[in-house]
Amino acid sequence: HFNNTSNTAGSGGAAAERGVADRRAIITAIEQFNGAFGIADIVISYRNANDQILRRPLIVAEGFDPGWITSPEEPEGENTFDGFITAINNSRSLQLQNLISDNPSQYDLVYVNWRNGTDFLQRNALVLEEVIREVNRLKQPLDGIMQPNVVLGSSMGGVIARMALGRMDRGGGQNGAGGFAALQTSLYVSLDAPHQGANVPLGYQAAARHATRMYVSTGPIAATVEIIQLLSNGPSPLLNLLLADQPASRQMLTNRIDINYNQTNATNQQFLQELRTQWAYPNPNNIAGNVRNIAISNGSECAIDQEFAAGSSLLYHFRSTKTRFIGDLIFMVAGVGLQALNVSPLITIPLILPGSSKFELTIDIKSIANGGGNAVYYGNIKLTKKILWLVPVSVNIANKTYNAPTGILPFDTYPGGFYTLFLANQPGSVSQDWMFSYNNSFFIQRRFSFIPTTSALDIGQGNTVLTNANYLARYVGATPPIAPLNTPFANFATAFNQDGSQWNFDNNNFRRLNNEPHEGLYLRNANFLADELNGVNNVRTNCEAFCANGTITGNTIICTSQTLTVPFGNGVTYNWSVNSSIVTITPNGNTVLITRVGTNNGQAIISVIIGGACGNTTLTIPIIVGTPVPVGINGPDHDLCYNGRSSEIGWFYVVNPINLLTYYWQIDGQGAGIGSSVSVDAFRWGVGNHEIRARSYSATCGYSEWYTSSFIVIDCSSNMFTISPNPSSENIYVRVNNSAKNNSKQIEIREIELIDKMGNIRHKRKFDNGLTSTSISVGNLPNDIYTMRIFDGEVWHSHKISIQH
Repeated sequence: HFNNTSNTAGSGGAAAERGVADRRAIITAIEQFNGAFGIADIVISYRNANDQILRRPLIVAEGFDPGWITSPEEPEGENTFDGFITAINNSRSLQLQNLISDNPSQYDLVYVNWRNGTDFLQRNALVLEEVIREVNRLKQPLDGIMQPNVVLGSSMGGVIARMALGRMDRGGGQNGAGGFAALQTSLYVSLDAPHQGANVPLGYQAAARHATRMYVSTGPIAATVEIIQLLSNGPSPLLNLLLADQPASRQMLTNRIDINYNQTNATNQQFLQELRTQWAYPNPNNIAGNVRNIAISNGSECAIDQEFAAGSSLLYHFRSTKTRFIGDLIFMVAGVGLQALNVSPLITIPLILPGSSKFELTIDIKSIANGGGNAVYYGNIKLTKKILWLVPVSVNIANKTYNAPTGILPFDTYPGGFYTLFLANQPGSVSQDWMFSYNNSFFIQRRFSFIPTTSALDIGQGNTVLTNANYLARYVGATPPIAPLNTPFANFATAFNQDGSQWNFDNNNFRRLNNEPHEGLYLRNANFLADELNGVNNVRTNCEAFCANGTITGNTIICTSQTLTVPFGNGVTYNWSVNSSIVTITPNGNTVLITRVGTNNGQAIISVIIGGACGNTTLTIPIIVGTPVPVGINGPDHDLCYNGRSSEIGWFYVVNPINLLTYYWQIDGQGAGIGSSVSVDAFRWGVGNHEIRARSYSATCGYSEWYTSSFIVIDCSSNMFTISPNPSSENIYVRVNNSAKNNSKQIEIREIELIDKMGNIRHKRKFDNGLTSTSISVGNLPNDIYTMRIFDGEVWHSHKISIQH
């Protein structure tokens, strides 16, 4: 108990700095789970180290901590009291630092380190109950008033805190007393906790399973390594590889595969069902005066995903290592040694034989595609031996492909607190030394969604099946979702990085992130937590108007007047403007009234600068005033050519068309059959000048005036060329008539095509320098009627040719 603890601050002298424990204690649960008692190491840091009396407790339950496996030499494991203080200081929230990490501060910290941080959650929940009871036993009044506890659970600790508080609230455990009298707790804080499970990509799980099977198959080597690690108090490689089999992992992983690559989610489903029925929230209806439940999610408020596509690569590594001559000799000796250790003959026999050896490693891990079913893991280790340096023989030492189950959602990329992989991308490289030559290629996506926003906020509380749209929805504290997709928390905040403090080093570029690292506290949400700790519980976060894909909405075609809107935010300013005098604007907070001036037509840009605690952002939208006349018509850059029966097809286009408008055309006053489009073709119009015109139309404001232009069709009939003989049996001669001109330019032969009746090009020639005469051979073509097309550099001319042998 706390009164039988070590005092690390000393019995006198100055107050200890935050980050240095004043006391440490060991707490053991008074109830068993599955035949064993849970144990926790407690770190206490008093708000007044000289006083060393609990007066205003903040109990912090740590999350999943595999430290007893991964770093057994560290007494506190991977999650530590010092790490929690560092996270508070790094949040840059002066309010939160004043409450927790300053010296003196406002709260007494009781940090709970699980002795086994991967144990059953129920076992550690029973430990936390005993911590709360011990705090309540030792707590003394502050200024004559007994202060309630605050319990903050981070990640898995958030679920454990919910379980312990919920059971105590309903009278479970010691003495059966429940309610506030048992809890003496006013605020429960869930920090990015997996209330509906956590996600680890199946590709990474399959890689760990593959590595486990290969490690175990080494037999004596694995056994020797395990013994050495045990004697040196080092981490066990096998236990590291089997982290997914720890009780807490089985309970929390939404999708999990076993050692045989079978999907096995039964433990998770059973645990979630138990959460809903036996370990429900304290004060589930959030009745005033009882425990207030709040949550923080590190998932993007703007519902932006992890910024990689579902099914795309998470990790790719190829490495080739080839022995040089000295290496060949060393590997032959090593092969003999491995054979003595009973290593598989598949490896030892190729090594013993004289010749060069090349090992190739390929690891390819992908995220789950939308709908699953894709290959999320491929691992291969291949040995190629050139026996006597001449004959290559390849052996697959390891080879595994794993496909994700079908019908699964793409959890890896959903908005949520992400897990960071502390590896950097490396450029491909080729190198060598005296023993080996190397070829290396490496890519890594440095994060994946670990706790989806929906899980951290317990959206729907497990009573409804969530869809892809639910995972990609925006969850904004000011506008909480309604039933059946409601959250059990009285208030919540999601991730929004308004000050640029959160950056990620990726591919040698700094870039701002939208989601936040799992369990991270950043300025906006740290201030939210500080407000709640101070009893200011009417602040509801809302930065939706600042989302990168936030938009101005409303009808953007203005005939008389229209109202445009942007999302509303608390404490937000809106500065509206327009870049044209063809309309006037009347701002009113997050809305603006746009009014047309007279009969003006045209386009304008409406802008709004949104400012406030979330930062500053500018949104713009183009509007259409009236029905603007087309600004012009573009057409061919030459006169069209008439060949005696029809004119060359010439396409005409509206200059800078407006997407929201429809366009109608007329040629020489005729509009039937021309249609409504931004383009039209002028076809079958005879020699002479022609008028073409277009006008715009909107269903809101009607038709505009016509915009008028013109085009010319000239006579390009067969008298421009002499083609002989026709019919022909061997050669056809093509000559330009001396008088043949187009746009006052002398006609030249630039290209010739000969096309059969099926549309196949049977002969084609191009001339970079224009010719006035040429010939083509047709002796190999069968008797038939062909079309000869001649290109003069601007238009094509067609002639019928008969070939007779």
